[in-house]
Amino acid sequence: MLATSGSDGTARIWDLQGKEIAKLVGHQGDVSSVVFSSDGKMLATSGRDGTARIWDLQGKEIAKLVGHQEYVSSVVFSSDGKMLATSGSDGTARIWDLQGKEIAKLVGHQEYVYSVVFSSDGKMLATSGSDGTARIWDLQGKEIAKLVGHQEHVSSVEFSSDGKMLATSGRDGTARIWDLQGRQIAEYQGEGYISKDFQFIATIPKDDLSIVKLWRIQTLDEMLDSACARLRPYLITNPDVSESDRKLCDK
Repeated sequence: MLATSGSDGTARIWDLQGKEIAKLVGHQGDVSSVVFSSDGKMLATSGRDGTARIWDLQGKEIAKLVGHQEYVSSVVFSSDGKMLATSGSDGTARIWDLQGKEIAKLVGHQEYVYSVVFSSDGKMLATSGSDGTARIWDLQGKEIAKLVGHQEHVSSVEFSSDGKMLATSGRDGTARIWDLQGRQIAEYQGEGYISKDFQFIATIPKDDLSIVKLWRIQTLDEMLDSACARLRPYLITNPDVSESDRKLCDK
């Protein structure tokens, strides 16, 4: 099955032959996004009317999530399907249960929050915003880390599958990799699009939209090995390096 959202105020479910299975009617304006739960038994939508909604596969509305003061830009299920998170143009992200009750409100971004994602274990969330930052949060809405480096809007953020890194893409024409403490560990030129398995990133240069570059994202261990390969000769030959520091790259 597939699902689509539209400016006609509806979302729709389709089979792979293009036949419409169900029409989800309820939003009062543009439907900005639609997403299936991990088990494929529910969908969630977000809309310009300031709400998100949960639906069954027959198009029946299960719950209405009300709290955002403006446009709801995105909605996502947690991996276990027990919670949802939304982001909005009111500068907040919010966590909800399946009955539409607000569990936590994530406050910190200064402007529009473009996207929100759960980590694979469901214990953290990350948001990206028009204030040029991405942020990591716990499930109580406490900010864990602030990712600062992009010079313009951060359009998207994604956790790695092991939950140890994040990737962001910005309107400044860069994509960046970060650790969970908010330290930048890699940068790629071009606005980035990250593969679902976090193995590759495709970038498009800001000044030439006809070019697409594909990069393999290294793991943290691979990054450390590469850095040590460059650093080891310096550690061995420089007389000013202490004996303890000479062993920094020893395994």
